[in-house]
Amino acid sequence: MTQAHPIAGARLLEFIGDSGAAVVLVSVHRRHTFNATLARHLAKKDTEIRLGIVNVLDLLATGGGAVPFLIAGLAARGTTTSFGVLPGYYLFSNGRMLAWDAGLPSRADGETIAGGLLLGTIWTGVTRDFSFIAQALHLAADETGAQRVAARFNTLLANDSGHGAHTREYRSSPRTDIGWACATLGVGPNASEREIQQAWRRLRIAHHPDHARDRADFERRSQLSVEINHARDILLRRRTA
Repeated sequence: MTQAHPIAGARLLEFIGDSGAAVVLVSVHRRHTFNATLARHLAKKDTEIRLGIVNVLDLLATGGGAVPFLIAGLAARGTTTSFGVLPGYYLFSNGRMLAWDAGLPSRADGETIAGGLLLGTIWTGVTRDFSFIAQALHLAADETGAQRVAARFNTLLANDSGHGAHTREYRSSPRTDIGWACATLGVGPNASEREIQQAWRRLRIAHHPDHARDRADFERRSQLSVEINHARDILLRRRTA
């Protein structure tokens, strides 16, 4: 898949939990679109990866449990903000959030972008069309940002032992940290017992093995069910401790 599909905020959890790997852009504006170069780089490495785009306002209005899920996932990876859900690219593997990236060029990309600016300046001198400078900068920024994000995401997927329904194995020692449990259930660290139970029921229904399409999907859903149950137990024990 080389094109990102629009996702309604209410369907985000379903989208990311319905395949092995997915990248979703949380967009702040209709012009804030999925980087086409990034899409090509990701699809070239993993032809089955799903690409989606969701508007941040729709997500906040209708996303339900997806919003605390993303916030908890960001917090678990050391990214916190007063704005809640951050715009940018989110990487998921079998319903688990692996990473977030703004998708913007970094300082290390300065040399490549400078080369694009030089090329745009040369063409402007030849054609007297100053739009070449803006176009060259835009293309250089898109390319460098896409290469960096794609390289990072592909490395994370390659190192993720849970990526791929056919290679997924049951953990002998499940994780026990609060951040992981919050991210798995899609709740905040201060969630009430009722909120924890509601999130658990919603995810159990969405990922129940009885809805599996084939054996590989059954194994994936079975493992997710184990993790969902374990995450609920962690958070409930913490509240009663």
